[in-house]
Amino acid sequence: MTCRLGNFFSAAVLLLFTSTMLLLAILNWEYSAKVLQFPLMSGSLLILCAVWLAIRSFTATEQELIDESEVFSEGNRRCSLFRRVLWLGVIFPLGYVFGFIAGLLAFSFAYTGYHGLPWWQRLLTGFVIFAVVYIGFYKLLGVPLPIEPMWMRD
Repeated sequence: MTCRLGNFFSAAVLLLFTSTMLLLAILNWEYSAKVLQFPLMSGSLLILCAVWLAIRSFTATEQELIDESEVFSEGNRRCSLFRRVLWLGVIFPLGYVFGFIAGLLAFSFAYTGYHGLPWWQRLLTGFVIFAVVYIGFYKLLGVPLPIEPMWMRD
C-alpha cells in the first residue's frame, strides 16, 4: 500500500472513531454540558487533524510522504495501515477490561516500546496519560470512566 493510501485510511479511521465517540457522548450517553466541554474541544482538534491528514495525503507528492514516513527512531520504521488500525483498536478493550488508568498505561508502554522510545520517554508518556485521564477527565470533569479493572467492579 502506498503512503498516500495509508495516510488517507489512517485519517478516515481517526475521523470515524472520533466523530462516533462524540456523537455517542452527545446523543446516547446524556453527559452534562460541563462534562462534554473538554471532549468536544479535544475531539474537534482530532477531527481537524484527521481532515488535515486526509487533505495532505492528496496534496503532497509521493516522495514527500515517503520521506515523512520512513525512519522515525533508530532502526524502526512506521507501521503499515493494518498495524495502525490494530493499535487504535486495542485502546478501548484494554481500558474497559483493565480500567482506564492501567489499560491506558499498558497501552502507552507497549506502544512506545514497540516504536523504540527510551525508557524515560515511556515513563513520561505514561505520566502524561495518567494526568490527563485521571486528573483531567475523572476528577476535574467528573466523567464516569471505568477506573477499576472489570473483575473489581460491582
